[in-house]
Amino acid sequence: MTELIFVRHGESESNERGLFTGQADVSLSGLGKKQVTALKNFILKKYTVDAVYSSDLKRARDTVLPIAKALHLPVQTNARLREIYGGLWEECPIRYIAENYKNDYMVWCENIGLARCTGVRRSERLQRQMSGKQF
Repeated sequence: MTELIFVRHGESESNERGLFTGQADVSLSGLGKKQVTALKNFILKKYTVDAVYSSDLKRARDTVLPIAKALHLPVQTNARLREIYGGLWEECPIRYIAENYKNDYMVWCENIGLARCTGVRRSERLQRQMSGKQF
């Protein structure tokens, strides 16, 4: 049986500064680098890993690179694994988003599956279109 292990990247410099990151290519923060070490130790103790995949963004690649190195595996990067595009929210302070895009931000906080970043198509509609169920 194939088992997939999904991990979120460690804390980024943008996370540390309270910014919505989206697809901005930012590095891990100091805490993020510590989280990566803890993640590597956990994964190596608990799982057998045959392949490592990552988006092409630095923070994601740098999160899994120590695991891949320890196992002598390449990190296979693919832009299709990126986080969502944040539209007008990219690299904006969360406070600014909450104040200036209240309705969209409220949906984001309360029902992520129906949310969209201001200036971007709603996730639900995109998911239906991708599955061929246009409406």
